[in-house]
Amino acid sequence: MKQLAALILTLTYLTCHAQNEVNFNVHLKPEMKYEMHTDESSQTELKYGGPSDMLKKLKEKGISNPTKSTKVTVMETVEKTGKRSAGESFPLTLEFVKMTNNDSKSVIKQGTILYGHSDGSAKQSFDSITAEGMSESDKVVFMQMMESVMEQLKFPSQTLKIGEKFSREQPITMPIAGNTMKMNITSYYKLISIKNGIAHFNITQVYTMSTMIENHNMNATGKGKGYLDYDMANNFYSTFVVDNEMKLGMKLEKLSFSVKLKNHISQQAVMSKN
Repeated sequence: MKQLAALILTLTYLTCHAQNEVNFNVHLKPEMKYEMHTDESSQTELKYGGPSDMLKKLKEKGISNPTKSTKVTVMETVEKTGKRSAGESFPLTLEFVKMTNNDSKSVIKQGTILYGHSDGSAKQSFDSITAEGMSESDKVVFMQMMESVMEQLKFPSQTLKIGEKFSREQPITMPIAGNTMKMNITSYYKLISIKNGIAHFNITQVYTMSTMIENHNMNATGKGKGYLDYDMANNFYSTFVVDNEMKLGMKLEKLSFSVKLKNHISQQAVMSKN
């Protein structure tokens, strides 16, 4: 009877302990299939300011003030990983099942497949591609771009208890009036709960301008919030949702402009054995 009671207490302790702590380590595994669905939408408002004669000229050219635009992108991909070879590396393929915009146009043709490998972390390298109608130079650029996108999946590996948080820095660049503006996104991930093998994180983001453009009066700020669900058994996130907004202003001689940008991204991942 005493042994049974001790066993129950031990199991209870281990269960409580497991539900209050997570080993957060996002990475790909060999012989797996990752089906990803991504919805992204953005609304941009560009407003000009300056002398009335300059604003009149913009109007005569058919430029609305403010100018508003909306962009919606839907993407579905299937990533498959192969058997682990010597060391930690294993092959992978990334297939674009669907990628359309709000004009119902296909951005990337269905059946486009990238081939590469992973070193066992979230890092992915691509060395070849099958893409109908894409030039060889465009293929190289596209593979480099996808490697950069996948690099954003890298998170610092660590053990967290409920209530604890970590941060990660992401530099971004934006073309503005023939110049390049550099910003930094600081994202804070706070572990809120652990239930049924899913660790739930709240996300808050702060955008700051990291460089100034010479001879230009510019300012930029931004913020975001969302959440991430981490599948502990598969060591990958099953849900990632972020809504952010950014404001920037710039003065070019007599003409000034301000930009308001709102963006929403939602990713759902389903993992299974390949």
